[in-house]
Amino acid sequence: MFTKDSNSSSYSEPPIYSPIHSPRWPGNGTMSNRVPTAVLFGPDGSFLKFGYEANTYMQDNPNDEDLEKFYFFQDFKMLLYQRKDLSLNTQIPDITGRKTLPAIIVFSSVIEFFSNHLMSNLTHHFGSSFIEKKEIFWVLTVPAIWSLRAKCFMREAAEKAGIPANQLSIALEPEAASVLCREKGAYVLSNDRIGAGQKTLQPLEDNSTYLVVDMGGGTVDITLHHLLEGGGLRELYKASGGDFGGNQVNKKYLVFLEKLFGKDILEAVKQKHPSCWFEMLTNFERKKRTIGEHNDHDRVVIGFPFLFVEEYTKSKDHDFQERINPLCYGEDVEIKNDKLYIKEKIFKSFFEGSLGKIKNCIETILEHGGNTDTILFVGGLAESPYLIKMLREHFSYSKVLVPEDPSLAVLKGAVKFGLNPTIIRSRICQYTYGFAKQKPFIDGKDDETRRKTCFGNRYYIDDVFDKHVEIGEMLEVGKFQQPKDYHPLDNDQVVIILELYASTEKYPKYVNDPSCHLVGVMKLDVKPRNPGEDGTISVCLNFSGTELEIEAWEKRTRNITRKKVNFLG
Repeated sequence: MFTKDSNSSSYSEPPIYSPIHSPRWPGNGTMSNRVPTAVLFGPDGSFLKFGYEANTYMQDNPNDEDLEKFYFFQDFKMLLYQRKDLSLNTQIPDITGRKTLPAIIVFSSVIEFFSNHLMSNLTHHFGSSFIEKKEIFWVLTVPAIWSLRAKCFMREAAEKAGIPANQLSIALEPEAASVLCREKGAYVLSNDRIGAGQKTLQPLEDNSTYLVVDMGGGTVDITLHHLLEGGGLRELYKASGGDFGGNQVNKKYLVFLEKLFGKDILEAVKQKHPSCWFEMLTNFERKKRTIGEHNDHDRVVIGFPFLFVEEYTKSKDHDFQERINPLCYGEDVEIKNDKLYIKEKIFKSFFEGSLGKIKNCIETILEHGGNTDTILFVGGLAESPYLIKMLREHFSYSKVLVPEDPSLAVLKGAVKFGLNPTIIRSRICQYTYGFAKQKPFIDGKDDETRRKTCFGNRYYIDDVFDKHVEIGEMLEVGKFQQPKDYHPLDNDQVVIILELYASTEKYPKYVNDPSCHLVGVMKLDVKPRNPGEDGTISVCLNFSGTELEIEAWEKRTRNITRKKVNFLG
């Protein structure tokens, strides 16, 4: 936690908070620095519980009919990555898939819970007059591969939760982890077994280049970083990755269970007994993070509600073991009491899809992004001894680093970033960005089939892509790009509509090319003009931050508009 003087651009950290403090949450019979992404709302849509408390309520409530009236959400951050049409009206389904709440309500409620939790703890320890919420500078972390629209959504949710806009920053998760490891170092893992072999703490030194692989529950974020003299950080390759984090391992487990029981049985348990469904998921999540190196013929024991077997027997009218044998599992799978016993080779197969995609993505960056012999793994999935072992063996020619508490690297690094946001010197642009514009039609040169609009005695081609910045371009943080001029075609026009598009190609010609998608719409107010008066608007953009800024200059009036862009309408 740190404060920022609202009348100054400088940041100050109270001496008593020199270390980074992370709350510890009670759950599963122990205390943990991590809390599950789970939230419970009442039948009226009001916020009730978050984290372990929400989980416990779902697990321990014996009346599943009552639970049907509640809204329970788990691992809901992925919605912001998956929904390309994300807006303030987007709905998010709860765990049953049959009920929804507005996504902005779900996210803002969780952010408000965390901010209130912090303020409550500060008041408890130091008194109500110690500090106000508006005096705290807040940092929200997001995956680097998220869209501008998703990052904007997070800012809107935070402001709805009562966090002042001028006291809030968005940090990219791989960058936050990199900032922390730059200061604290990370452990070099030997080729021996994790936990049994040696591991040596090593600093990240000036002029070193390394991959940061942030393996979270939803996404895997991979970036190539270079440390400058004095501690600055440059991104050398555009953020890559995808939705193949820890949740994909969970999905493989569900596919396995579907093969065992049938899709109808799983759906019946999920709908009629959500507490048992949730207990099954929780037990697997716990086992996934601890599985290590054993013989493939060893058995893995997972807590498993026997109700699944009972539901199967009642529905199919024959013994569950009769189904296992024809599936060729033989002695590889057994359910006894409240335990599922499976051979280790089956359990490890759940990691294969995610593991393969992580390998491919790393190899692509190493092939095209420059040379490095160092890979830094962070995030919750980096706690898996088995997964790290597989990655270390595959990239045996590289130095593999894992920090202490890899699942907290982003959280702690975000505090460091908030204290010194200028440590990030440059980023690589993920897309080619440009505005839709009209240009004069040139007979014999331009495509006759393109849509044309007539102004006066001249035809103009619509939907031309006017490029401002190119994919892969290195952007200095805080620096606006070269301005471009736009000219209203109508003297009575008092609002200019700028449609911003992103493309995966370097040289898109039209905004309706297959590679392009609409990012957002900006409205600029201008004054009406007399015939012959210059209506030129000069527009420049700053893509270097975690959010997009625009500066527009009306040359005739010298009016300047500068703001962060809201892409959610």
